[in-house]
Amino acid sequence: QQQQQQQGAGAAAGGVPSTRMVRDMILHEVQRMERVRALIADPHTPEFEVAQRAYVQLAQVVRDLGLGMAEATGVLDMARQVADIMLMMRQEGEPPSDFLSYTVVAVVAVACHLMKAGLGEDFGMRA
Repeated sequence: QQQQQQQGAGAAAGGVPSTRMVRDMILHEVQRMERVRALIADPHTPEFEVAQRAYVQLAQVVRDLGLGMAEATGVLDMARQVADIMLMMRQEGEPPSDFLSYTVVAVVAVACHLMKAGLGEDFGMRA
């Protein structure tokens, strides 16, 4: 414990955190990420319900873009991965909550960009 206090004191004073401190932080975050991933997969958890609602919203936005089947499938898969990552990124102890509409649109936009989806001149937005 004294060693941890010394390591933490160096980082708190503006110094570089020790290798052990960085390793411990990374291990903690990986373990937290794995716990959240398991919660997203468990149908009896709020995380699962939030993820499922997000998937439905994402699918609707992707459908509205009018992409071809293969392109839409790739974009939707990428969007779901982004949504899962966003759920994993929430602060520890913070309850899961539904994505706001603009977040859903932003996730699909990122997925389209990453998948290089051809949205045409109107970028998938119809007048």
